[in-house]
Parts: sequence; structure tokens; C-alpha cells
Amino acid sequence: MKTILAFFLSFSTLANFSGKWSGDGVFETDRRDGECREVFLQLKQTEDFFYILDGGYICGDIQASYPPSQFMILQGELFYQGHVVGKISQNEIILTYLEGVYKLKLRIVGEEIHFNESWIEGDDFLLINSKMEALP
Repeated sequence: MKTILAFFLSFSTLANFSGKWSGDGVFETDRRDGECREVFLQLKQTEDFFYILDGGYICGDIQASYPPSQFMILQGELFYQGHVVGKISQNEIILTYLEGVYKLKLRIVGEEIHFNESWIEGDDFLLINSKMEALP
């Protein structure tokens, strides 16, 4: 019984998005593509809330930072200011804004978070992909 409980506790710890994450990556737009020097996030997950504490990316002259944000978790859905903006499961988070123009997908794969952000509006688009590792 102790072995099963220890396995469950360590598995649930691995399948949590909490922590500081960083990696390099690539970007693509409708005009060009290139490398991202850094993609980073600081996240916190509890039973009832998911937080983006800090984050952003540096992809050539394309740079962005995420404002601190708090999302309520209710039955696998993420709520921001009372509106459903995404879904969360044991190993994946999907956030969608602006009627689908913006999408952020975070997926735990092994000990990494695979980061995919997209802005798609008509023929204009920005795609950013990264594999982030946990920072100490």
C-alpha cells in the first residue's frame, strides 16, 4: 500500500505545472521565421486555481511578457474574470482568447513543458514553439 501511495504522490507531483520553466524555441510569422532566444514561465497550480505569475519570450525583435493572471479551475475548465477561457487536465492546459485568435497550449511531456502559442487572424499569424525545462 505504501508503494502505491508513494507512486501516486510522485506521479501527481510530476503532473503539476507549478514551477519556473525556461527554454529556447522557434517562431514563424506570415512574413518570416527564426529562433527564440528564451521562452519562460513561472506557474503555480493548486486544486482550485492556476496562476501565471510571470512569463514571456524573446524571439528576435518579437518580444512579449505575460501579466500575472489567476484562473479558477472548475470541473476541468479555466475561468478568467467569470468567463471560460480554457481547459486543464493532468498534463495539458489550453487557453483561448479573442474568439480563437489567441491560443496558448502547455503540455507536460516527461520532465518538460511543451509550449505552443499562436495568434492567427486572417492571413496574419505568429506561432511560437518551445520545449521548456524546470529551473532550480
